[in-house]
Amino acid sequence: VIKVENIETIKQKWKSVKAEMFEYNKNMTSIQDLLKVNEKNFEEKGGVEQMVNEIEFFNVCINHLYGKKFPFYIQKTMPNFFRTTEFIIELDYENNKRDAHTNSIHFSGAPSLSKKDLEKAYGSFPFINLNAINPKINYRGDYVIDLQDGFVKSGEISYKEIVDPRLEAEIKYKIERYE
Repeated sequence: VIKVENIETIKQKWKSVKAEMFEYNKNMTSIQDLLKVNEKNFEEKGGVEQMVNEIEFFNVCINHLYGKKFPFYIQKTMPNFFRTTEFIIELDYENNKRDAHTNSIHFSGAPSLSKKDLEKAYGSFPFINLNAINPKINYRGDYVIDLQDGFVKSGEISYKEIVDPRLEAEIKYKIERYE
């Protein structure tokens, strides 16, 4: 992402969502802590651009698929959902021919986390006991590639981070080719 054209609109919507979430959940410290973490992204120079870049379409759709010989392995650096750190996720890619016209591509991976990683990622959340957590973090995807033209016919990507019942998130992308 070179420039986010509607950055002021995004910031205004964040203020509105934040105020509404706070009002409905003002007694829940976990929501307040999550709002504080996300607020940093809106205050820091380049924070909004970084968030948009992380969910930018080409990062999702292309996702290291083209120009590789299968199977292959990569390491991808990604921020955690709560923007408190970045993880290195080790991804394995596999390719299976479905029929004469399509290939199925699957990838999945998860980070290996040290005690120091856990402290950096979750230490700022007062309701998290670092000695008792075992986060489940997974990044996976499935694509169907048209062998005639090389385009993605369909795809799905899922990124999950489950730390505690009070601190979990998931995002899913579905990609469909429109004729």
